[in-house]
Amino acid sequence: MSATWSNNHRPADVAAYVESGAWPNLTLADYLDAAMRADPDRTLFWETTRRWTVRDIHDSAHALASALNHLGVRRGDVISFQLPNWCEAVIIDCAAAIGGFVNNPIVLIYRDAELRQILPDCQSKVIFIPESYRGFDFRAMAERVRADAPSLQHLVTVRGDGALTLESLIALGKERPLKQERTDPNRPKLIMYTSGTTGRAKGVVHCHNAIHCDLSAHQRFWKLTEHDRSFVTGPVGHMSGYLYACNGPLQWRIDCAVVERWNVDEAADLIDNLGLTFTVGATPFLQDLVALSRQTGRKFETLRLFACGGAPVPPEIIRSVYRTLPNTVSYRCYGSTEAPTTTLGVSDPSDIDACALTDGEIFNNYVKVVDDDGRTLAAGCEGEILIRGPECMMGYSRDEDNAAAFDEDGYWRSGDLGVLDARQRVTVTGRKKDLIIRGGENLSAKEIEDAMHTHPAIRQASVVAAPHPRMGESVYAFIVCQEGATIDLPELSAFLTKAGLAKQKIPEAYELVTDLPMTPFGKVKKNVLRDRLAEKIRS
Repeated sequence: MSATWSNNHRPADVAAYVESGAWPNLTLADYLDAAMRADPDRTLFWETTRRWTVRDIHDSAHALASALNHLGVRRGDVISFQLPNWCEAVIIDCAAAIGGFVNNPIVLIYRDAELRQILPDCQSKVIFIPESYRGFDFRAMAERVRADAPSLQHLVTVRGDGALTLESLIALGKERPLKQERTDPNRPKLIMYTSGTTGRAKGVVHCHNAIHCDLSAHQRFWKLTEHDRSFVTGPVGHMSGYLYACNGPLQWRIDCAVVERWNVDEAADLIDNLGLTFTVGATPFLQDLVALSRQTGRKFETLRLFACGGAPVPPEIIRSVYRTLPNTVSYRCYGSTEAPTTTLGVSDPSDIDACALTDGEIFNNYVKVVDDDGRTLAAGCEGEILIRGPECMMGYSRDEDNAAAFDEDGYWRSGDLGVLDARQRVTVTGRKKDLIIRGGENLSAKEIEDAMHTHPAIRQASVVAAPHPRMGESVYAFIVCQEGATIDLPELSAFLTKAGLAKQKIPEAYELVTDLPMTPFGKVKKNVLRDRLAEKIRS
């Protein structure tokens, strides 16, 4: 049975988006067919050792959509993939658009604990996985969690052996092609999970129109043309990698190079050898490129834009780009899984202060900053950032998550604190949500704490964000042990790994304390813990 979710797009807004042309009323299948008509033999995707033409993607995606139909997958059903940055993710996403399936990309580093939440929640029927990758057995993990995901009918191996492989499905679809009805662009296209303060992953649902509206805004703001070549470093299971690898190249008709894992020397060679012109990446990647340029004198002359987001971006990093890479513009962007790109940078990149100190100009979205009572604040006043517009999500997969997520005017409550200036530039100042953002990934403090509390030596635990020179933030734990017990970091890491937590959620440092500061209502005063950690770092 297909999953059904609430739609928080108000009918009047939908009508306005369509009438104004903000929503293109096209799906990825339409963009794929248009690219096929224009230049079927164009090499569109570049991996380190492989090249993929428009025809490769088109023929494989249509065959896969037919094969999935033969397996019993129907319109509105969810299919999942958990893959490295391989072009097969693009084929799967295109097949989903062709067949009317809802795609569920999953971050590659997620393990049993996360999959046991995600797969049953979205009622996924199929998951595409590598047989094994970098020493981890993905097929064994999928078999383990299958018992907790009753809707999951098929495990499909990509670039490996198994009872059912992507290659065999494509072959089946080519032998038994089916005519497909056109997918309604207002229907759900994507469900992607993001951690929240509740400790349970929340499914974010987007329609086709919202995703392609977002990418149209990129094209206008960044002035992208068919002569550009993009470079994707973000994982395809994350919103940035999904947008810029799976969807952007076909919509923009721009060649795209994808890398499985960041290596600054390999990245530099790709930029120079392929003439790559723009990328969107996390702070550590930009830092690495600038450092390499300083060491070697390489200027990456074709790279005209590096938009930076995810982890916090120190102003000095942006300023260093302008001093080191004369042909490259860089600025901060602000977005989320729920509202992917609320800002796309600064329209006047010669204003280096704006590029370095703000998170960019509002573009193609409506934003207001409100106080705790929901009153809109004047420019320059700090409050919670609320967002509405044609790029925003339809809603969360669970109704209980939607209840407090939107205000009476349809604005989504981001949980982020910030200020909006007179020129409609946003500066994010903090978070109301208790999240740790490590390398652009949202980590739920409560989920980590809940796992720690299952250790017999731990009486109380609280985790906060610690500054990290490369990843932006890391997990720092305060632990109160049971009387007469103790614990060290290796033991804690081994325990949490066995419990199924992904590596990035495991504390990298900790402190044993006799008690935790509490409110009269029994809640941990995390502001006190953050201040204590900051003082420890300063001293």
